[in-house]
This record gives sequence, C-alpha cells and structure tokens, in this order.
Amino acid sequence: MKRRSCKYDSLILATGASPVNLPVPGAKELVGKGVHFVSDIENAGALLDAAKSSVKKSAVIVGGGATGLEVAVGLKKLGVDVAVTKRTPHPFPRNLDPTMGKIIVEHLEKLGIRVLFGKGIDRINGTQKVESVKVAEETIECDIVVMAVGMRGNTKLAESIGAKIEKGLVLVNNRMETTVKDVYAVGDLVRTYSRIDGTPITMQLATSAYRQGMTAGINAAGGNTPYPGALNTFLVCVGGLEIASTGYFLDMAKGLGYDAKAVSTRREVKPHYMPGAKEINLRVIVGAKDGKILGAQAVGEQGAGWRINLLALAIHGNMTLYDLMDAELSYNPPISQMYDPISQVAEIGLKRLRLGPKKCDKVFFCK
Repeated sequence: MKRRSCKYDSLILATGASPVNLPVPGAKELVGKGVHFVSDIENAGALLDAAKSSVKKSAVIVGGGATGLEVAVGLKKLGVDVAVTKRTPHPFPRNLDPTMGKIIVEHLEKLGIRVLFGKGIDRINGTQKVESVKVAEETIECDIVVMAVGMRGNTKLAESIGAKIEKGLVLVNNRMETTVKDVYAVGDLVRTYSRIDGTPITMQLATSAYRQGMTAGINAAGGNTPYPGALNTFLVCVGGLEIASTGYFLDMAKGLGYDAKAVSTRREVKPHYMPGAKEINLRVIVGAKDGKILGAQAVGEQGAGWRINLLALAIHGNMTLYDLMDAELSYNPPISQMYDPISQVAEIGLKRLRLGPKKCDKVFFCK
C-alpha cells in the first residue's frame, strides 16, 4: 500500500488499546484456536459462535475484572461450565477493597461459576486447538479460554513522533496535549491524573475518554479548556449484581499518604415492608480527621450505580461526611428509604471517627 502524507495544524491521537495476552505456554500459539479476546464486536461474535458450537461445553476465563466476569455470566447462561482464574485473591483489585470483593465471589458461586482467584493460569494445553488449561496443580478440561487480563495502549504512533511515554502510556497535560506541541492524545492510550489530587493514574473507561475527546477537540481547534481529571467511576452488572466504585480504595489512599479510614454499612434500599426490598453494601473511604470523601464502593442488586454517581459528584465537590449527612435525598417507600444508606453510612462514619456534630456558627430566624 502506498503511503500518503497529510499536513496538519493540530493532531489528535485516539489509537486506543489492544487486549493483553499472558506470556504463558500455549497462549500465543492457540489464539484463534480456542483462545479468545473480547475487545470488539468481531472477536465477541467469534466467542459467541465458539460457545454455541463447543463440544466440551467448558470454558476458563482468565481475569476478574468487568469484562471477564460479564463474559463468565454470559457463557454460563449459554450452558457452558465456567471457571474464572486470576492471580490476585479478589476481583477488581484496582477498584474494590477485599471485603467488597468477597461479596462478588459469593455471588458468582451462587450462579454456579467456579472461582479460582489467587491461582493464576500456568499453561494452555493443545496442539491444533485448546484442550485444557493448567491452574496451579490442577488440569481443567475445556475448549474455550477467554483472555480478559486488561488492555495495553497502542502507543507506537505516538512514540514514533517523540511523545513521552510513562508506564506504557502516552503522557499528556491537563489540556490533553502530549509532549509534542500541537499533538493531543485521548482515551485508552494515555496516562492521566486523578481529579482528587493530581496523582498520575491509569484510566481506561469510555466516559472519561469521551470527556478527554471533547477537551482535546476544543484545544486542537484553538480553544483553551482543561480536562478535570479522572475518578475512575465505573459500573458493571454481573448476573443481576450491580458493582460500582469511584475514587480511591483504602490501600491506594493509604499508599498515597492519606490518613484514610473505611466506613461500611449494609442496608435495605427501601423499607423492609415493601415487596422486593434488596440490600446494598456501601463502603466509603474518608480522611480520618476531617471525613473528606476520597472514594466509595457499592455492591447490590438495586441502586448501586446511582449512589456511586452521587458519591463521585461529592468527591468532585470536595465534600465530607458532614455534607452527606446534610444532603436532602428523595424518599418514597416503593423506591427508597426515608433515611437512605448514603445518609446512614455518613452518620456511622462520623460516629466511628469520633467527629462531633457540626457546630451552629450563626443563629437566625428565617426572614
């Protein structure tokens, strides 16, 4: 193919990312022969066809993130026996604390999915096609292996023009501009920063990528607008269970030097006397001395998503547990509690941290 050149005033790189394949024996050799990825419509379709035509009706999912667990549930619904394996002992290690991860493990096991967390895959066996995998000392018969261990930024083009790369991702400033003047980069290939304190973080979510694209587009066209930073606010539904988080988890906050504490509660999302009342597990990461909200996690069959959205907004507004206590939330028995779990976790947190009631600095009558 003949190469063509094109002049530009500004350039935006949006080359995305490619799925990672683990460097274990058989993984590379058996791609397309039983080893699958789920990163676009085409390879997802190939996996669906493989599941429908599977002889062994057995699959091993490598990875315990959103993609891996959603695929595990989908394959189970198609009548395939599923095992999920990953080297770390709990799911979503970049989003959830271990105590929240345990809830997800229990849910997966209730769905009939075998969970092998803390046991990484060592080998994929087969010659012309996948026949089995070795996990720890066990050999699991299967003809489908799904690699869902993350994405690697497609940085080759950025590197070729001299853009700085950090930890495998393109470095950008708060205008989404690379270290090469008038060249911008957005999405899965960039290393961005936390909205909380500017700490460099990896972000590979569509919502943040969309906002980055808006920022880069305005600036590339001559404007001057900032990207506000990322909180990694995400939501996934795994077999009817909503799993959501935003901001820092506890160990991450402590690792960044915060004197952080976690406050957790488990409450019904609407009054117990209403039909179909479900429980939600809510966990908020806060500063120990001031109750400032640094992160939050929610797991439950109802309402986890919208509560995390509210808590993400609270982080963006530098709010504290006092502010959550003061928030006036809507109430209607078929939909919500009079005293929402968000209000409850705020009250519990203030008591556990021994933070006294807010002081009344000014006494007044309404005019």
